[in-house]
Parts: sequence; structure tokens; C-alpha cells
Amino acid sequence: MLTIAKAPGKVPLLAPAMQQALRDRLTQPHGFASYKAIWQWLRQEYGLSIAYKTVHKFVRYTLRAKLKVPRKSPIKKF
Repeated sequence: MLTIAKAPGKVPLLAPAMQQALRDRLTQPHGFASYKAIWQWLRQEYGLSIAYKTVHKFVRYTLRAKLKVPRKSPIKKF
């Protein structure tokens, strides 16, 4: 018989334990000030060397989290 091979699928970027630790850290009141801070935290805690853009897309769209610190706007804008 003919067998149809399936693609193995994409390997998750972060292990489930890492994802849970990141979710817990994002739910804390102080959270992260920027996506760069998240990128640096992942690099320090887990030794991951992933692109900044990948961290942004994962946090913003996969975890659907927003940063706790609003961006400053110019005074003259209002």
C-alpha cells in the first residue's frame, strides 16, 4: 500500500515551562517595560538567542499580551 507521510510540524519556539514563566511574569503588576526587556530576560534566564521580531510577534499575537508601560507622548500633541 501507499503510505502518505505527514510533515512533523513546527517545533514550538518556547517550551511549555518557559511559556508559563513568561505568562506569569507578564501578569505581574510591574510586568515588562519593553519588548527588548522581554528579549533580554529570555536570553538571561534561558539562554535563548532568538530575534527581537520573533519575541514581539510571540508575545503580542500568540500570548495576546500588552506591555504595562504606556509610551510617552509629546506635550504639544494635545
